[in-house]
Amino acid sequence: MDAKIREAFKANGIDFATPSVQVGGDARDSAAAASTAIRTEQAKEVAEEG
Repeated sequence: MDAKIREAFKANGIDFATPSVQVGGDARDSAAAASTAIRTEQAKEVAEEG
């Protein structure tokens, strides 16, 4: 059933949305994201110990 619906939509020029991930930015953005991830992980470890 699902395939028939997709084919009907495609035949009429209607595309289904597909999820995607975009990675971009400069080195500072990447460094900031990494730093945040590290600090979050460290905070979790401290909370588990505490």
